[in-house]
Amino acid sequence: MQRKQNIIPLSNVKINGGFLADIQNLIASEVLPYQWAALNDEIPDAQPSHSIHNLEIAAGRSTGEFYGEVFQDSDLAKWLEAACYCMIIKPDDALQQKIDFAVELIADAQMDDGYLNTYFSVMAPEKRWTDLQECHEMYCVGHFMEAAVAHYQATGSHRMLDIMERAFDQMASVIGPEEGKIHGYPGHPEIELALMRMYEVTGKEKYAAYADYLMDVRGKQPFFYDEEQQTRGYIKYPENIPFGRKYTQSHMPVVDQVEAAGHAVRALYLFSGVLDAAAHYDHSDLLHTMNAVYEDITTKKMFITGGVGSTHVGEAFTSAYDLPNALTYNETCASIALGMFSDRLCRLYGQAKYADVLERVLYNGIISSMSMDGKRFFYVNPLQVNPAIQNNNPDYNHVKTERQQWFGCACCPPNVARYYMSVGDKLYTSCEDTLFVNLYAQSEVCWDSNKLALHTNYPADGNIRIACECAKPCKVCLRIPDWCENYTLSGTADALSESGYLEVELLEGTHTFELHLEMKPKRIWSNTLVSADAGRVALQYGPIVYCIESADNGDRIDELCILHDSDINIIENGFAWGLPELEVNGVREHLSGPLYCAKPPTQVPVKLRLVPYFAWGNRGKGEMSVWIRER
Repeated sequence: MQRKQNIIPLSNVKINGGFLADIQNLIASEVLPYQWAALNDEIPDAQPSHSIHNLEIAAGRSTGEFYGEVFQDSDLAKWLEAACYCMIIKPDDALQQKIDFAVELIADAQMDDGYLNTYFSVMAPEKRWTDLQECHEMYCVGHFMEAAVAHYQATGSHRMLDIMERAFDQMASVIGPEEGKIHGYPGHPEIELALMRMYEVTGKEKYAAYADYLMDVRGKQPFFYDEEQQTRGYIKYPENIPFGRKYTQSHMPVVDQVEAAGHAVRALYLFSGVLDAAAHYDHSDLLHTMNAVYEDITTKKMFITGGVGSTHVGEAFTSAYDLPNALTYNETCASIALGMFSDRLCRLYGQAKYADVLERVLYNGIISSMSMDGKRFFYVNPLQVNPAIQNNNPDYNHVKTERQQWFGCACCPPNVARYYMSVGDKLYTSCEDTLFVNLYAQSEVCWDSNKLALHTNYPADGNIRIACECAKPCKVCLRIPDWCENYTLSGTADALSESGYLEVELLEGTHTFELHLEMKPKRIWSNTLVSADAGRVALQYGPIVYCIESADNGDRIDELCILHDSDINIIENGFAWGLPELEVNGVREHLSGPLYCAKPPTQVPVKLRLVPYFAWGNRGKGEMSVWIRER
């Protein structure tokens, strides 16, 4: 079974203005240089990375001891991937020099037999491949593979692909289905989707076949991790296994996992890779499972911002509708992984509902993790913050009330960079003569000898002018987002398909038409099974989720209530990359004196100012909430 829609290469897409261009410009000019400095331990007062130095030690270029997590290599791998995407869309000589340095350093750090992992190369070469459950060797190989694909796409060079083919061949000589090999699979999935990307670029079936093996063997009895633990006689990270086998999605065969469980990032990386392999090999039962688990996530376990992973214990999914606002985890990488899963489903099935979730995480759950200067980051993305409480209660130790310079476990910052630098290949997909417009941005795209340009200020407004130069008859399918109740399309005939796209038939020649998506602020209520949001309301404008901050509304924002019948006004040109702010009538309820009292609180009319959720915390430390009490 082939994918219904094809990826359009980044080289064929140009984002040339607006919100996403602003983010890409920021990443190119500020984020990538800052993160390179962090990887080289050059940021004063930041937690050290040692990622580059670890590779230098493994390469024999330096001396010293390995420092950091067992997966520290993956931080550089993700930065390298982001930098290569940047070279496709914004070439830069200085950046290319850093890329070249990194690739040659990786080559030098690779062991003679092809093995690539600095923790074991430096610390314990005799223990290679003895702790697949916990030690992330396959995870790191996967991220280096993704970097290799990006490097090839940016340069046309096979240098990094060849490095990773040697690493793969060494790994596959030890782990696999054949007699005498370890019949195992990674505790932290990721390599599954990376293998499929290697297959797509190289055409070498061995990569897809290995992904299929990893997908098939996971969760079968006898349970591999139980046997592995007995062999080595210890557990390296007992604190990371709070949900038993569910933590690593090894509690049952993947084909039976219709409910999301365990570590959220691991689950969604796994499901993304499974979807790719299942589509390639036409495993209809697995495709059915992937649709079922996606519905479980997006209808029962996803926050309004596109965040997933309700608890810091195991960074994991919990039960349906358990969506706490202040205590949540919502790791940035989990939102990225949900975006990856959604993008793949959208390409496979051509349904707008998948792009709706992709858009939700893109404008809310991911970008919220990075400061607007690109030099501070959140790992955890709460929907409610009160520093006076959270900084004094150890239950909230995982929640930072200010973005950090860097992290000892810094998987999220370079992940954000690689995601937004590659977002161009998520805007459009194609199938023969048909172009699908999945996300709206000021951009140009070339496909099948045709060219389309979008002129828009989206997501600041819903006005989109479309110009097509058609070398031959074709079709353009325009997604109507789930938040849009009314739309108009002028200048051409159209029909709304069951898949949620407007289908526009175009003849050879030049065509111009306009799509207007009615964008107005609206109240959003949660399912009443979400107890954390009972009696509360959130505001959304187009795809953007909003929040209140003490910077605009004063302290004690839990005293604030929105009046249920008040109009929501748009305040143009706010501080968050030009997106509007919102204003609505409310009251402040206040009760002082004794801790408990028989009299009601006083109510004082106030104007509430709301800003895009992703922009919170950029104007100093303070309180924040997405869900607001309603009166």
